[in-house]
Parts: sequence; C-alpha cells; structure tokens
Amino acid sequence: MKLIKYLNENFYTRQELLELTAINDSLLDLYQNKLVMPKASYSLAITLRCDSFIAKHQEQESLEFYAKGYINWLKILSSTENYETVFTIFSKRYTDATNKLAAQGLNTITKCRIEFEAHIKSEWQYFINGTYGLCTKSGAPEEIAAKELAIFNITRLTALPSLNRVDRAKLIQAVELLDESSATFAPHELPTSSRQKFVNDIREQYQLNHN
Repeated sequence: MKLIKYLNENFYTRQELLELTAINDSLLDLYQNKLVMPKASYSLAITLRCDSFIAKHQEQESLEFYAKGYINWLKILSSTENYETVFTIFSKRYTDATNKLAAQGLNTITKCRIEFEAHIKSEWQYFINGTYGLCTKSGAPEEIAAKELAIFNITRLTALPSLNRVDRAKLIQAVELLDESSATFAPHELPTSSRQKFVNDIREQYQLNHN
C-alpha cells in the first residue's frame, strides 16, 4: 500500500492526465507512437479480490502513472503539428538550464559542442522512455539537466583525495541541487536509487548540513 500511496501522491494516472489536458486516448497514443511524448513511468497491475457473505468477486486492472510535469509537455504537443520541432524545444530548454547552472559554478558534463549534442540526444531517449518521469520530480527538461549535472559534479568532487573549502562548497551546492530535482522514489526503490547514493549517503559521509 505504500507504493500505491506514493504513486497517487506524486503522479497522475493516465486517466487523470487525459482529463487535466482535455485530450483523448487516441491522441496520447499518437504522441507516444511518434516518440514525442514520454511513456508511463510506472505500470501497475492490480488484482482485486473481494469476499462477502453474498458473493465472491475478483477483477484485474492495469494503471499507468505519469510525471505531473507532463501536463505542460502535452500543452506544447497540442500546440504544434510539426513533431520534428519537439526535440528542438527539449534541447533548448535542457541547454538553457545547463548554461544557467554552469554560470552558478557547476562544471559541465561535456567539453565541446559535438559531445554535448550527442549527450542531449541520449537524454532525449531516456526522457521519451519515461525514465526521467520516474527519477525527477516533474520530468521537465530543466530538472533532467539539473539532476545529471548534479550527479556529474558530485561524482567528480567525491573522487578527489580531499576537499578544500571551495570544493566542499561546490559539493554542497551539487547535493542540494540534486535533492531539489530528484524524485523521492518509491519505498522499494529508495535503497538503490540515485537519491540514496548521491544525496543521503554523501550527506552522511561528508557530514553535510541539510537545511
């Protein structure tokens, strides 16, 4: 039941997503088949059995859960018929977010434009597969960029033999950024999640204050 509670609090079911965006099943399927709309982050198969003094009953239901930020993404899709421009929108938002974070002192993942373009294409595939709808809070391109940049910086800094004052400040910055952008994860996922490894464990290991 903890899993169901987590999903209901942090995600929209497929039906809720359709109702909130006023689109139908067929259109959502079309977007997903065109590879411009992320797949569900979770698929839940439920078997319900009810026994009473009158009768016994059993039924099965399948539910899909989507990141709440996908409402805004569906609004973008609904406003265009040129699906080739959708990746460009994702790429620009991801790039703008990365540049903003780099200006705040975080090291960038790649060193040249060609590498960065290949990186974004890889991120796009994870986005469409629904991966980032699971491991970020909203599934938005900005949070994806924040999560990946934070993990890159945490990994880089914790590989150093020791941290000076500046390095420690950057580590705190990266951990807080990941804390803000990362999903809290379902109870059965948390022990092996990126949140546990790069937020909880790092805070404990380096004795970082958690505001």
